[in-house]
Order: sequence, then C-alpha cells, then structure tokens
Amino acid sequence: MMLSSSLKEVINSLRNGSIQSKELCEKCIRRVQKTRELNSFITETLDIARSQASESQARQLSGSSLGILDGVPVAVKDNFSTLGVQTSCASAILKGYVPPYNATMVQRLLDQGAVMMGKTNLDEFAMGSGSLDSVYGPVRNPWKYTFQNYEANKQDDLNKQSLRFSNKGNSANHKNNIQSESIKNSDSTNGQNGSSGIPEDMDVSDTRSEECDWYVSGGSSGGSAVAVATGTAFAALGSDTGGSVRIPASYCGVVGFKPTYSLLSRYGLIPLVNSLDVPGILTKTVDDTVIMLNVLAGHDVHDSTTMTDPYKPVLAVDFPEKISLKGLHIGIPKEYHAPGLASDVLSAWDKAADLFEAHGATVSEVSLPHTRFSIVCYSILCACEVSSNMARYDGIEFGHRAQNADASTEALYAASRHEGFNDVVRGRILAGNYFLLNKNYDTYFIQAQKVRKLISEDFACVFSVGVDVLLTPTTLTGAPKYSWYKREDNRTRTEQQDVFTQPINMAGLPAVSVPASLSDEGVPIGLQFIGPMFSEQKLLTVARWFEQQVHFPRLSLDGILGDL
Repeated sequence: MMLSSSLKEVINSLRNGSIQSKELCEKCIRRVQKTRELNSFITETLDIARSQASESQARQLSGSSLGILDGVPVAVKDNFSTLGVQTSCASAILKGYVPPYNATMVQRLLDQGAVMMGKTNLDEFAMGSGSLDSVYGPVRNPWKYTFQNYEANKQDDLNKQSLRFSNKGNSANHKNNIQSESIKNSDSTNGQNGSSGIPEDMDVSDTRSEECDWYVSGGSSGGSAVAVATGTAFAALGSDTGGSVRIPASYCGVVGFKPTYSLLSRYGLIPLVNSLDVPGILTKTVDDTVIMLNVLAGHDVHDSTTMTDPYKPVLAVDFPEKISLKGLHIGIPKEYHAPGLASDVLSAWDKAADLFEAHGATVSEVSLPHTRFSIVCYSILCACEVSSNMARYDGIEFGHRAQNADASTEALYAASRHEGFNDVVRGRILAGNYFLLNKNYDTYFIQAQKVRKLISEDFACVFSVGVDVLLTPTTLTGAPKYSWYKREDNRTRTEQQDVFTQPINMAGLPAVSVPASLSDEGVPIGLQFIGPMFSEQKLLTVARWFEQQVHFPRLSLDGILGDL
C-alpha cells in the first residue's frame, strides 16, 4: 500500500520511522521494473537512487535531514538538464548528451534530499499531447491496462490448478507467448514462459499488440504522469507549454499544476517556446503540489525571467472541509463549450459547478471572446520560437552528427538535422521559418502577438469584475485509445487536446487539473481551475476543497503487481 500513498503521507512515514529511505527506494525500484512495459522512463537512475537513499537514511538517523523531501523518490522529465545523466528530450539528435550541470528545478529537489528514480519519457522536444512521438516509443496509460507480467502470474496460478486437478499430464508443446520485450529487459521474473499443465482448449496467446486499445497517457509530460500514477515516484517534474502537464494529469488521474509564468525557474529546462514554457508539477494530491511548489518556487539568478519579489509560501489547508466558499466567485467560460466535448466530461463539469453553488459560492457564466483564435495564434507563435530554438542543434557542438556528410558545413547541418529530428519537429521548424520570412512576418508573427495580447486581456477583464477562479474541463474527453489517437497526425491531435489548456499559457496564468470522476469507459476525467497571476494560494485552496469533496479513487497497482 505504501506506493499508493501521497507525497505528504510518505513524508510523515519517513519522519515517524515507519519506513526508512532505503526500503522505500527499493519498493519504488521494484515498481519501476514491473511497470517497464508502460515505457514511462527513458533513463532509470536506479544505482544513483540507491546511493541517494542510503545517504538520506544516514542523515535521518543522525538527525540532520536536508529538507522536507529527504529520502522521497521523485522523477524528472527528460528535458530538464541533469548533471552526469543523459538528457535526450526523447530525440535522436540528443541521444547520449550528458549535461555538465543540473537544471535549477532539479538542483532544488536534490538540495532537499530527494531521490531521483530516473528521467521520464515525453513527446520529442515536448512537441505533442499524447507522449507517443518519442524516439524511445510511446508511453502507455496505466488505467485499465493489462500488464503482461500480471497475466503471466495469473497463468502460473492456472498452471498450478491444472496440475492439481487435471490428469492430462505434460503438455509441453503449449507455449505461453505473453512475454514482451520490455519484461525480458527487466529484472522481474514474472514474465517467464509457462509450459505445462495448460488445458488444451485454453487460449494463452498474447492478443495485445501495438494496435491494441490501451489508453493514451497524454503529453508531453506523459512519462512523469505515469510515474506518479503508478507509484514509481511520489512527485515528478514536467514542463507545460500549452497544457503538457495538465493534459497527462487529467488522463492519468493525478494532479497537474502549471504555476504563474516566472514563479519557477526555466534554467536548465531545454526550451521549446521560451515565452510559454513553464516547469510544472505532477503529484497525487493538491497538498502534495503545495509541498513541491514551496520547495521549487522563487527567484533564480540564472533565469532573468523569474520573479524578483520574495516568494511567499502557499499555506497548506489542513482542514479543507472547514473552508468557507461564501464570497467565492466561480466563472464558467461559455466558449469552453467546444465542439467535440464529450457528454461525460460535460456532466462532470456541470456537477462541479453545481457543487460549488450548493456550498455557497457564486457561479456565473463569463465570456473569453478571443478563445476561438487561441489555438491558431498558439500554433504560429510556437512554430516561430521552435524554429529559433532548434537552430542550435547543428551536429557541430553537441548531439548527433551525421556520417558521410562532409561536402560542406551546410550539408552536415542538413543531414544531422534530418536524421536527428522527427517529422513533427521538422514540420514546426519549416512552418516557423515560413512565418518569420520578411514578407510574412507582419501577417503571421506580429498579428499572432496582437491576438495573444487580446487573449490575455480577456482573462484580465473577467478577473477584474470579481471572478476569483475559472472552472473548465481540462480536455475534451477522457483518455483516448491509442488506435483512435493515431488516426490523425500530431498537429491535429495537439490542436484538439490543447484547446482548453493553451490559452492559459498565452496569458501566463496559474492553472491546476484535478481528477474529478471516471468517464463512461472508466478512465479519469480532470477539471481545470484557473486563477489570476500569482493567485496560487487561493487557486490551490479551491482545488483542495474540490478534491476533498469528490474523493477521486487513486489508482492502486498493489494487487496487480504483487508484493509491494
């Protein structure tokens, strides 16, 4: 049950001695190994984790803890620089790149004594909303997922029963072909082929394949969301440019928080869109998010865009049931009744609004009229900044260098970038360069900047008339199935999935996705709370109250994966 615990609960267990750092680390390592088929990690830093846990335990025994996260396993998205550990951005061009420094967000975790389990999978260079476009393969959502090693355990039980109750003898010619490559590569022994006692009429072949309908984890921080949901880490770093923390949080049934732009340092976060990128936090509960935020937030001398005023820590709400909603004004943006909004998501949204109103809050419809232009505006600005940021990957200074491309420097650039980037990244580079041509600059880039200002002013106008928090869906649907998602390309799916999340990045506002209910298919539905800039205290208090009311069931794999 420990791996289903929240960050707050684990911190308390470490403090009162009911579990020690090394034991907790080993539990998480076994869970990492048993969930490898989900593909949530690109790099597992298990030896580093063991060393960090051992050091943490020694500190705890001597009463010299580094901080609140001392001994707590965490995960880091693979676009944050990590000293001595590969940082690939899930790309071929950065395969093997080992940074000589830590990102500020990583360093602040380590300064608190956190234990790093590994670097998590993502869409290449964080361009996507499904975590499917990684050079290391897609991330799978653990909800309603049939683990092959679990099926092997069930088969072993059937084998034993058959040996006890069947007189058929040896049936060695029957093969149990359910062992996947990911299990073969793990240290788990649960994927062993069974070969005796299987009834002849029993179909034990693996009916799952890449096209099977497992659920998408969301992106681009899908690996981090899955790490938290499965208990391989109790908190994880993600990055959010247009919803890349909130979307996977919604799909995987965890809390995903995007803070106000400038509250968390971007130093060492490999950039996608500098003006939109924000480090984000994924945890099991809102209380856990508060703990992480208070560790990570504040000015960084390495990042001139971070806030210079002293950070005022967010106060945790110990008794959310005592929170009074009197005087709270919740806004419901009418433009978020978008085409394609699933009926079960709409129902969850309506029920949440009714819940707030029933407990004394004022709930009213508001308008954000320029929302309908937001996705087009975002697409243009994103492509423009991507084309600039990707220019550094040329095969010369670091990263992949093409072979047999020595005809000229230009040929080396072209070959290295063609081999190192996938179609999605190359497409955005080409689009960005087109938008930034002299003849197109005013028509596209300048116009998009003007629309971005209008979008930001829409939010400011709503909050200026007394609205405290906006309540919206996080995504159009619950987690979609892989087979459905792959019917369209990355750009189409990103435009669909980001529709409720990317306007918040355009305005630099804080937002949090909180699990609200299960969809008709039994996968999580998240709702999004949006506040004015630097309103994290009120925003997270409201989110914590809502979380307490809905009692969303945490995903537990203890009974499926065994002995943890």
